[in-house]
Amino acid sequence: MSDAASVAPLSPVFSAEELVGMPAPLLFLSTAILFWGWQSQQLAIAVGMATLVITADGLRRYAGVSWHLSDRDFNRLADLTTLLWVLTALYLFNKESINGLFSLLTWFPLLVFLLLSAQLFSSQQHLPLSALFWSLRQSANPARKPLSFLSDTRLQRMRIDLSYPYVIVCLLSASVAQHAWFFFGICVFFTWGFWHIRPRRYPLALWLTFALLASGLGYLGQSGIQQLQHGIERWVMDWFEDQLWRSRDPYQQNTRIGDIGELKLSNQILFRVQAPAPVLLREATYDYYQQQNWRAQQVDFNPLPESSDTNGWFLTPKPEHRAAPPTAHLSISLYLPQKQGILPLPNNSFYLSALRGLEFRQNRFDGALKLDNAPSLLNYSLDYSESALPTPIDLQGSALLNIPEREAKLLQALADELQLQATQLTEPQKIARIEAFFADNFHYALAQTAGASFATPLQRFLRETRAGHCEYFATATVLLLRAAGIPSRYAVGYAVQEYSFFENAYLVRRRHAHAWAQAYVAGHWQDVDTTPGDWLESEAKAAGKEHLSDFWAWLKHRIDQWRWQESNSDQRQLLWWLLPLVLLLLWRLSLHKKYQRRSRLPAAAPLPDLPRPGLDSPFYTILNSLQAQGYVRAPGQTLHDWLKHLPSTAQTSLRAHAALPALLAWHNRYRFHPNGLSHAEKAQFNQQVQAWLAQQPTNKTA
Repeated sequence: MSDAASVAPLSPVFSAEELVGMPAPLLFLSTAILFWGWQSQQLAIAVGMATLVITADGLRRYAGVSWHLSDRDFNRLADLTTLLWVLTALYLFNKESINGLFSLLTWFPLLVFLLLSAQLFSSQQHLPLSALFWSLRQSANPARKPLSFLSDTRLQRMRIDLSYPYVIVCLLSASVAQHAWFFFGICVFFTWGFWHIRPRRYPLALWLTFALLASGLGYLGQSGIQQLQHGIERWVMDWFEDQLWRSRDPYQQNTRIGDIGELKLSNQILFRVQAPAPVLLREATYDYYQQQNWRAQQVDFNPLPESSDTNGWFLTPKPEHRAAPPTAHLSISLYLPQKQGILPLPNNSFYLSALRGLEFRQNRFDGALKLDNAPSLLNYSLDYSESALPTPIDLQGSALLNIPEREAKLLQALADELQLQATQLTEPQKIARIEAFFADNFHYALAQTAGASFATPLQRFLRETRAGHCEYFATATVLLLRAAGIPSRYAVGYAVQEYSFFENAYLVRRRHAHAWAQAYVAGHWQDVDTTPGDWLESEAKAAGKEHLSDFWAWLKHRIDQWRWQESNSDQRQLLWWLLPLVLLLLWRLSLHKKYQRRSRLPAAAPLPDLPRPGLDSPFYTILNSLQAQGYVRAPGQTLHDWLKHLPSTAQTSLRAHAALPALLAWHNRYRFHPNGLSHAEKAQFNQQVQAWLAQQPTNKTA
């Protein structure tokens, strides 16, 4: 035990200024910035930011140079940071939809770096809390009545150090990239950060063991949460694809054959086409029909090799077709909100031009193009031949001549009626008879009515109603071609027909989705569209016109085109938002001549000590008495825990220890409760403390 005279009185220590947080070590802060840059692939920007951090410390420490910023200046910088954050959020959300939230989180350290730089370069080395909260600024205004919890002058004068919160922001933003080394890096940072505040009463090996255990449990926990997240995302996306927004599936096409009622139409513009004439753009084809649905039995997507000498891809194994006349050229500007999809392209396409670096995959059986990890707005062009390109196929084992059993009898009867199996007819003549059959006897209709219960929807279409939409015509045409002995398949895509003189391009809307047949004639595929030509007018009349929505769609498309500019700059364009605002800020600050050496700065007036309720608690005399008796409180040990274990080590000199918990409760209420103690309660508290002190010995007892 030490002598009582060498023990300092036990009382809490407060600074004259209400400062929240502590400055992070310079190396720790700079490393966190570099770690964010490495994880988010913005290392060059991060190196520049870390250099500014080191420069600010060097100027202040060795050159004695700092920037005198008032609280009002910090408020303006905080408002500017908020404006940058809002503009960036709107920009990214408009560009990437919901995925823009993740991009915003990735760029968050750069957006708030202005505030951190102001703190590092300033002479105060911390910010007023009012700079971050508008309500605190309003409560300081005498013309406004503040809220009760904001009227405390202690809260209004509180200041904050941003260095450690900024480290947390960097680590959080680095997590968006999902880099393989992120978890290892964050474990190192947290161990490094907690090293200086670890409890010294525990062995170092024990502390390291618990740190490793926490890291292991954290790894298992985040792995489980990540698997759960992926499972939920897959389930939600599958549900939406099946129920609402199912994109084109290269393996299966669910038709509306058999549905009773009117089809729902939409005027939403999906993409724009610059072409010399109206054209059919195919996305996928299917060869097997069963229970009103089409399926593809042969699907094999392989990477499309990029041409080494040009900025494009050859879609056919014979590049010489590109120079073979006659050829046509079209350009497409397509939105891909899911960052993937099947691309529409005309028949006989042989060359694709697009942004370099994209990875296209092509189905070797029907030439369909698939793109993953695509930009939200894709601009590409296609060269295609107006004459047929030879396309060899293998009919052995394929379903290109397959006819469903339920429709086989009816189709055979129609084939006999049209004499499609006559030996003297050529394949083009058979196709012409089928086209004439549908043109003379059928009409287009969106609404479907119920028929005989024993007939399939396709049978009712061919024999009873003879009215339907494009899926009926395409399905019946494919099966009738097969009945005539011509290999055929079911094609889906869009009909490019609506020309806009305002945009100087064809507009392709959701209601322009179309289905038609493709026949294999003379070694090549030929489009056979038997749907009546007035189907576009019928659907346009049913859907109505939406001029206002078309204008907004055009405006959004123009903005998106300017934003992408056929480059891969992506989010780096955000730097052009920051540059003029930072230059404006520097110009404003230079007008006030805030930049000067520390020696020329006026001496800051000391802040007055603010009243803090409870500092005059009589319980501090009890704590001083216990220390004088030799009972030492361990670092980090709470008062409750310390007093609780006193009876087990104290001798007879420590009397009335049973009253200590009650006195501690009085002290906590007086010290921390908003209402404190009344005058009567305070007098009773003082009386009990004096009674406890009267029972203590005057000398220390071992």
